[in-house]
Amino acid sequence: MMSFINSLAGKYALVGVITVLLLIPIAMIEDKIDERDGFQQQVKEEISKGWAGEQTVVGPYLIVPYLLEWDSESWDKSARKNVVHHNREAHTEAFAVETLQLEGSVQSELRYRGIYSVPVFAAELKFSGTIDLRELARIRGMQHFSGFGQSYLVVGVTDQRGFANQPELDLDGIPRSFLPGAVPGRTVVNRSGIRVDVSELVAEESSSEHTFEFQLTIRGTEILSIVPTAREAKVSLTGDWPHPKFIGQSLPNQRVVETTGFQSQWQISEIGTNIRRILQLCVANETECQMLQNASMGVELIEPVNIYSKSKRALKYAILFIALTFAGFILSELLTQVNIHTVQYIFVGLAIAMFYLLLLSLSEHLPFAVAYTLSTLCSVGLLTFYGNYLLGSLRNGLISGATTAAFYAVLYVILHSEDYALLMGSLLLLLVLAAMMFATRDMRQLQLASWTEWGQGGDESMPTDQ
Repeated sequence: MMSFINSLAGKYALVGVITVLLLIPIAMIEDKIDERDGFQQQVKEEISKGWAGEQTVVGPYLIVPYLLEWDSESWDKSARKNVVHHNREAHTEAFAVETLQLEGSVQSELRYRGIYSVPVFAAELKFSGTIDLRELARIRGMQHFSGFGQSYLVVGVTDQRGFANQPELDLDGIPRSFLPGAVPGRTVVNRSGIRVDVSELVAEESSSEHTFEFQLTIRGTEILSIVPTAREAKVSLTGDWPHPKFIGQSLPNQRVVETTGFQSQWQISEIGTNIRRILQLCVANETECQMLQNASMGVELIEPVNIYSKSKRALKYAILFIALTFAGFILSELLTQVNIHTVQYIFVGLAIAMFYLLLLSLSEHLPFAVAYTLSTLCSVGLLTFYGNYLLGSLRNGLISGATTAAFYAVLYVILHSEDYALLMGSLLLLLVLAAMMFATRDMRQLQLASWTEWGQGGDESMPTDQ
């Protein structure tokens, strides 16, 4: 057993075990990243509780209840005669508006809790359009139709606390005040929103077109989504956030993103969304409302550099960098006949792991690029200083440090080129393998039984093939 441990094969097998064991500090750093990311999510929840959460605005749409009444006869065996029964059936239908134009302006800011920040917004949304009530003639023509119930024009939102003004509906030039809350039992977004009574409009026999206009001020956190319940809709959103992410089932037809903000426009029709059918299914059965919320479009205010996701992505390459660094030191041992103790391999691996902990801690207080540069300088400087003694010369130490710096430079490019990460990682491995093969192209078989003979060859020439 001891002979194997003292052999070169045993030494490098032990280096392999050390490489695997270094997964432990790497896993601990990954847990720390997850913990800090969890703190960030807690801050987002806390700010959302005091401001408002992610917002989805659905509407406007009409909720129209109606009643069917009729008399029927049945034979009563006990009374031995026909008995008349009065029957009543209550129904509710939802109607999308005919046309909708929505113009929104999104003003954003960062709210802080300690070192953590969350983007919030206040959006001014101006709605205008037309309502066509010709479809009500179908209901009036139903057999046993008795009359309409209390009808509402409804706008649903996910977080009722987000309303920052008292909205007022202008319907055919007549102002009407919205009431808080959606129609009880007939809502599409978490039973929250606003409504206005339009019963007299629905009761009219006239099938003329009606115009409406109203303005909402909605507060929220990170995400603003719109579900325009109209046969034809035009949605325009502008904002001052320089890093928007357009989300939802429909992406904007036109968009402009600049450092001063963004502009975006959507144009959709019922043919592409089937919005009326989805709306009616939702009102009939609330378990189907997810389909309606999925038919959204909007914007997410993202931060350009998520330090925790980038730190985690960088950490995925840690074991590769440790293995490549160890391979470089092993190659140096074989070429220069220096003897590096296995304990020293442990310290080299820990120095590489320390880079990722420094990156996490520094990036919470500095821009990511600056934090990455400082972490690289610390790690490369430490490995260059240590390599000077391990490899027996300042030149070899500088080569070791420069190689490590090159690895970190490639990693930085990979982190900022997610689409090409696999390609660049594969090319990095290919180049490292090619460099090692080139460095060992004239190597002869080393006839050493143990590392205690390392460096004892002196001036004796390597054995040659006969």
